[in-house]
Amino acid sequence: ASKVAAALDEHRPSPVGFDRMAMDQFLAGYLDYAANVQNLALRSLDRYRAALERFQEFVSSTSIKSIDQVSASTVEDFVKWLRSKTRSRNGHPNAKKEGYKTGGIQFILSTCRTAFNWAMKRRHLPPFCENPFAEFPIDQMKDRDREAAAARMLSIDEQRAFFKLCNEWQRGIFSVLATYGLRTGELTHLLIEDVNLKENLIQVRSKPDLYWYLKTDRQRVLPLIPEFRELFESAIGSRKAGFLFLNESFVEGSRKPAAEFVGPRALRERLQKITEELRAAEPTVGMKALSRATRDFCRDLGQIPERRVRQEFMKLTKRIGRPDLTRAHDLRHLFTSRAQELGVNPILVQEVLGHKTLEMTRHYTHIGLNAKREAMSQVASAFLTPPPA
Repeated sequence: ASKVAAALDEHRPSPVGFDRMAMDQFLAGYLDYAANVQNLALRSLDRYRAALERFQEFVSSTSIKSIDQVSASTVEDFVKWLRSKTRSRNGHPNAKKEGYKTGGIQFILSTCRTAFNWAMKRRHLPPFCENPFAEFPIDQMKDRDREAAAARMLSIDEQRAFFKLCNEWQRGIFSVLATYGLRTGELTHLLIEDVNLKENLIQVRSKPDLYWYLKTDRQRVLPLIPEFRELFESAIGSRKAGFLFLNESFVEGSRKPAAEFVGPRALRERLQKITEELRAAEPTVGMKALSRATRDFCRDLGQIPERRVRQEFMKLTKRIGRPDLTRAHDLRHLFTSRAQELGVNPILVQEVLGHKTLEMTRHYTHIGLNAKREAMSQVASAFLTPPPA
């Protein structure tokens, strides 16, 4: 009480006072901070925006008007509300709608927790209150979908059938994804300049000129193994710049790239020119519009859309009797699990995948039955084999 009185006498803010914030102000304020202070990638911003808009949609159906009215019980009600909702994974209105999986709910809750931490630091919440999302045990939520992930992995026989059905273009794309454990976006954004044929190296890095960034910001250098050298040389051909792997219609020759470049520098200059022309025509143009214009140009150069990779993957998994496998990202899980079964050092696997922690690598690892059988047989032999006389 004495501190409050002293603050009032000195015309300072009360130590128990705060600046109440409405939900729409909260959403706009935090996203502005994430975009212009943290400088997060556009894809991350879109995911954060979608998560916070879900929360705003929930509170709009309640009597909650400002963020200081959110309590621990509000978070519990929000979780129940999310479990009752459906949404399409890619956001398209005509796409198949599914219920939220536990991992998706955890992401939404953790985003809200981060946003409320931001609000607390700026005195938009009472200083004597806890972050309601920090009180909720987000990391302890049971993820039944993750536990069942091993059952969704391709078996050895299914893996062979999958690649046997691939045409030449599909085989090149999916064999690289499975062997290197790349994310789909990492493969579709590989440039010719990322491949060093002389030293047999591949660089996986962010592409600021394309408004595309690695998910974990962990750039890495991978070896170009002999088994893939011919594939990479064929993909490059006589080109000096552009995307390493081209969309199938460009490979077949039914479409031609919109432009050819004498080298990587010429390509970067053209991409910068697109940005400069847009900003000159519309000084207030946003990053999303700049990214869209760059993406459209890249498609005309032959870049493979990530959606196309998923569509081709689904065609093949359906033909081998595994329509439940709908993400090319499952090949990344396959790489991790096969590497573990072969006894590859987990830290090495982490470096290849670009994971920040071994825990994330563990999440990607699903040990197959044959590997378990072999390990148990080795243990059994140690116990059951009689010692030498």
